[in-house]
Amino acid sequence: MGPFELNISKYIRTPEYKTRVGFLGEFEKDFKFVIDAATNNAKTSLVIFVDDLDRCKPAKPVEVIEAINQLLDAEPCIFVMGMDVRTIAGSIEAKYKDLAESSVEKDSSGGLPLGYRFLEKIVQVPFRLPKVSRKTLGRLVDGSLTPREASPDNRAAVVVEAEHLIQGEEREGKGLEEAAETVRSARPDISNDALMEAKRNVFARTFDDDQEVRTAIYDALPYLESNARKVKRFINLFRLQLLIANRRHLLENKVIEIRQLSRWLVLVSCWPEIVDALNDPAFPPRLLDAHKLWRTSVSESPGLENAQAVQVLLKPYLDDPRVKRFLDVSNLIDLLRALVPTYSNSGDFSNALEPYLQLSATPQ
Repeated sequence: MGPFELNISKYIRTPEYKTRVGFLGEFEKDFKFVIDAATNNAKTSLVIFVDDLDRCKPAKPVEVIEAINQLLDAEPCIFVMGMDVRTIAGSIEAKYKDLAESSVEKDSSGGLPLGYRFLEKIVQVPFRLPKVSRKTLGRLVDGSLTPREASPDNRAAVVVEAEHLIQGEEREGKGLEEAAETVRSARPDISNDALMEAKRNVFARTFDDDQEVRTAIYDALPYLESNARKVKRFINLFRLQLLIANRRHLLENKVIEIRQLSRWLVLVSCWPEIVDALNDPAFPPRLLDAHKLWRTSVSESPGLENAQAVQVLLKPYLDDPRVKRFLDVSNLIDLLRALVPTYSNSGDFSNALEPYLQLSATPQ
């Protein structure tokens, strides 16, 4: 009788166990065949890259790592895993929650969480990527913002001519607005609609090289965690929103400001759950007032009696779960204050944020 011919189903809960064990054996044979073919029978090494583990659903990273662990004995194989260690360690601890919380585990852990110790036993050479410097991110921004040439299309010849005239005035050192006004005065035969369309087209092709745009993106970098992927994603989102605002005349009519749009997109990107709350005109001023009280009780370290008095004043604000959620998020509060530098009532906030709320709701 073969080792897997035993009636083992009565000892386990999963009747497919026999099939799975058989699969492992077959897989190891097939995997060895692939390795031998790829490495010329172990004369070279096979490097297998596993990236973005932290972007999988919580249970999957653990399954992948456990599967890799089964293959680590394959001599000519080198596994390179790219991951956010904190996320993967959290997934491991979630899967083995009972073990992580056991008294035996706590007594023997030595202070290092279960997830990290699990990875220590599998990852033989850990390499931590250094934090991206501000200078490096600056090069990423500069490389992403390159002036784009006009692409031929079927636009009316008069619009194309107006674009060339505006660009000619810009080469003389004039800004876009001044250049467009010069063309308007010199060529009254060009309709106002054609001139405005030409101005928008020129702007859409040149705002990548606009210093105000670059400054707005540089201001956003501290909020993007020195993460190149987040920076690139933010630049793409900023470009798209600028283009939408430009096409809807929001920039030329000063309804949307470039610097403020950058701040707004940081807010939306980093704290997307706050957007719905901002639709309530009463929420922003309540949050700012509550934060001011909170800073008084925490930062200025008043006496016990004063601290208790502040907590009493804070209580009505904290009855709103949205205020409680963002009360101590200081960098978010700073962004809100920058978006609306002065306010006296909820109407000020509502009016100031409305164009940006509407822009965020634009189908993309």
